[in-house]
Amino acid sequence: MRRISPVGWFLLCGPILFFGLASRSDAAPITAFNANVNEWSSSTVGNSGAGIYPIGGSGEVNGGFVVTTGSDGAQIGLRAELRFMGSLPQTNNGITATYYAPTGTSGGNLSLWNFEADIDLRNTGHNISDYSAIFTVTDRSDLVTPVDLVASGVVPANAVLYQNSENPGFSFLSSVFPAFDPTAPGVYAFDLKLTPTTFTGDTLEASINVDVAAVPEPSPLALVASGAAALIIGRWRRRERALIN
Repeated sequence: MRRISPVGWFLLCGPILFFGLASRSDAAPITAFNANVNEWSSSTVGNSGAGIYPIGGSGEVNGGFVVTTGSDGAQIGLRAELRFMGSLPQTNNGITATYYAPTGTSGGNLSLWNFEADIDLRNTGHNISDYSAIFTVTDRSDLVTPVDLVASGVVPANAVLYQNSENPGFSFLSSVFPAFDPTAPGVYAFDLKLTPTTFTGDTLEASINVDVAAVPEPSPLALVASGAAALIIGRWRRRERALIN
């Protein structure tokens, strides 16, 4: 049997090893739409000493997120939701999801919708201080406001799980939404980007739009049609009662 020289083995196996390693190191983050994050529940117990800052609140449920997961298990998620009520309809173009929300107030200057964020680094051995964490908001007047989540103190430096739900009408967000009007239509954009700074790893990014529009009033034709239908039904019921009597 003919033996293969070491050079022959390298020529035979080298390409296989190279492409195998390349496929592992080049694994890109995966983005899913209308999806669950790892964990989003009102029952999750907070532990600031361990960097656990869960959503809390009452009745919070999972689902409807734009979720980006890295090869090391790091995960971020963004969504918009009807405040205290639940999910909003959404579409996506493979990069950004658009949520469709109604105009109106849930009290004072608060909108009917909230925007929500999830950062989960529990499987990575890192915390948020190992990243540049930038949350960028674009309001309906195209005012762009980037927020450094760690430097601003929004997210504690030891966080490995951070979750939050905010309303654009909250007073402490006035610098981000200086002219916010919950009754005005418009499109808002939110982008969350985590870039490793103390190690080599995946950059994670998730983006959503919130398209806020007034619920259209019934058209005159629709009003006439509904009125005619009511008139016909009324006449039919009166005739039916007359026949019975």
